[in-house]
Amino acid sequence: REGVDKMIPFVNELGVARSRMLVNAACSAQRVFFSVPEMDRSFDGSNPVEVKEVYVPIVDGNLNLIKTGAGTTQSRLPVMLNRGQVERIKGISELEIARLGDLDGTRYFAVDLPDRELFGSVLDGAKAVSRIPMIVEDMDEKQVAVLSYARGLMWFHRNTRFCGACGSTMTSVNEGRGRACEGCEKTVYPRIDPAVITLVANGNECLLGRKAPWPRGRYSLLAGFTEVGETLEDTVYREVKEESGIDIDRNSVKYHSSQPWPFPRSLMIGFSVNAISTKIKRDEKELEDVRWFDKEFIRAKLGTRGSEEFNIPPKYALANRMISEWIAE
Repeated sequence: REGVDKMIPFVNELGVARSRMLVNAACSAQRVFFSVPEMDRSFDGSNPVEVKEVYVPIVDGNLNLIKTGAGTTQSRLPVMLNRGQVERIKGISELEIARLGDLDGTRYFAVDLPDRELFGSVLDGAKAVSRIPMIVEDMDEKQVAVLSYARGLMWFHRNTRFCGACGSTMTSVNEGRGRACEGCEKTVYPRIDPAVITLVANGNECLLGRKAPWPRGRYSLLAGFTEVGETLEDTVYREVKEESGIDIDRNSVKYHSSQPWPFPRSLMIGFSVNAISTKIKRDEKELEDVRWFDKEFIRAKLGTRGSEEFNIPPKYALANRMISEWIAE
């Protein structure tokens, strides 16, 4: 009996730990904006051949095309082209086309239109937009992911026309996955820039900062790019220290989740960490303000959808998800 009694606290704690694990797994399973895990990107010949082909047009390597939907909602829809429309574009043989993958019975390609005037002749009423986040509220999340994927890949092709080793012309290879040099035969692939975004907690407070160009009242988690020779954990420590002057417990760094941010080629990697100091020394060149915010204050403000006094990034941003999960704990 004594042995059983000793086991009860352990079993109870195991139950709590398992519950937390299941909750964390459920959160991690939530859809990540700008990601489309359902898309089959494999090019091994195993994909079905009889699929619908759709082309995502990108203008000037970084602009997506949208059109206004019918009806009273005036929602904005992504412009998608069929093969016939693409073939009617003047100079199609010189267009950059890359295969994206298969999704829901459709094979997606990205096509770069080198001239803004071209899209007017392809589809009347289309409008070029520079930032997908501006239209994310109006679209299906899968559509948004495909648009951002196409844009990121076409940006790579537009900005990798010449070899960095010998200066010769580079051409598309592997169905648009990479580019090869016609001179030295060097092959390059899209570069991804990792950046950490960190929730720094001190009990029921978390550290948030804002940049001057942001909307009024906008605060977010501290973030920055990983530098040469750094681990992601090193970047967390350095960025928090540089931007706020706060010291953190290196042993408390925990991975949260990640999010592609192809504007043009970043990968946001989220972490949480505990602070071991509270006095702020703001980097005045980087941030307009850095403060500790109480969990109840944030919860109350977000309950009213934010205000000009205080608001956080929109729901499609990783920062929103991290902050929302923290205040729900």
